[in-house]
Amino acid sequence: MALSSADPASLYNACRYAASLASKAEGAWGESNWRGTRSDRRQSTLLLSDRDDVQRRLTPLLVRVRPNLVLIGAMSICFRGAIETAKYIREFLGDDVCIVLGGRHATETIYRDDENRVRHHLASPLRLIADGKVSSCFDIALSGDGEHFIAEIGCVVASLEARGFSPREAKFSLGHLTTTPGHWIAGTIMDDQVHTVCSSGMPLDYNGMPSPAEMFGVTTSFDVFGGAPTAHVFSDIGRGCIYDCIFCSERISVGGPPRQFKISPHRLCGQLAAARRVVKADYGENFPVSAFIEDSTLLGWNSALVAQFEKVFDPLENPVRLGGQATIDQIVNNPALARRLGRMGLDIFSSGSRHRAQNLLEVFTRTSPPRRVRGWNARTKQLRSCPKPESRLGYPSYLVWARELLKGSNCFRP
Repeated sequence: MALSSADPASLYNACRYAASLASKAEGAWGESNWRGTRSDRRQSTLLLSDRDDVQRRLTPLLVRVRPNLVLIGAMSICFRGAIETAKYIREFLGDDVCIVLGGRHATETIYRDDENRVRHHLASPLRLIADGKVSSCFDIALSGDGEHFIAEIGCVVASLEARGFSPREAKFSLGHLTTTPGHWIAGTIMDDQVHTVCSSGMPLDYNGMPSPAEMFGVTTSFDVFGGAPTAHVFSDIGRGCIYDCIFCSERISVGGPPRQFKISPHRLCGQLAAARRVVKADYGENFPVSAFIEDSTLLGWNSALVAQFEKVFDPLENPVRLGGQATIDQIVNNPALARRLGRMGLDIFSSGSRHRAQNLLEVFTRTSPPRRVRGWNARTKQLRSCPKPESRLGYPSYLVWARELLKGSNCFRP
């Protein structure tokens, strides 16, 4: 049973606003290679898994498109691959391309502290470049919300190229983008020093954001949904979890608090409806539809938000098989909520704790302090013993071990 995806869901999410400008033929994006159909846009977005993928899939794309802007998203586990990919692109296109790094790794390692000062973890890509540990393959690193920033930096690159300047010079324009909506930090290297610019904090209008499925389509399918096309959908309740567990990279102190959460069920309902429209249009009227809800914990596991979702989403009018995420304690402590969601079409929960050493059988549950350790087997049995609704609701669990976490160390902040 697998929950792996062939679609670069996070990149689609970050690029959806720029893609919408392209689809409406607005501005520089309307003149780009993204101005066509979602199928056209999808051809220039890749989920790369290894060096062979770079040679086999990326090279023909670089030859065909000759991009002046390349956006790379990476989690920490993929950061080495992001570096090698950026180096390859730089060797291929030279100074004719601006390379921007975003995604989880940049967001988790470049951040503002309690006094609103920009801080860099030891693994910050900018810090690594400044220290000479990584080549200067990235022109800009972006931490935080990317939707409007990506749209703006694309316009900057187009303007530079039209005036005969290198796209790489976009890094000198970061100071002019501070009013770009979203909470973000953008940084670059100048004279071997790290320079960062912070947004003014103008909120994003998540209610007006297009869905990633509408902009890029749906090409993946989780086998737990019987082969039905699986869309990645978001309630946009926030970038991380509602809890602040010290060992988790999605904790609230890293991802930030929930935002515009009171109408997140309406946004989720809209994205599910969009996913269904896209699958019907691209696959056929009677094709089954599935979706995985990418909230760190589904609607924050909030009873009031689930009640709203029950009011606005009709599973009979929009039959979509759903998957989502919750902590073990959330399900164990409130199985009734899981049953309610099951009646809305939720088939699969992904839950667990994040660690790396698989020989260690005791883990922290996300809602417990690090000093309180509970038996993994006992918690899993308790989870699987929760009564299930009439649907196929299942509770697959996952383990991503990290030995140092059991020492209580803070792995994501210095």
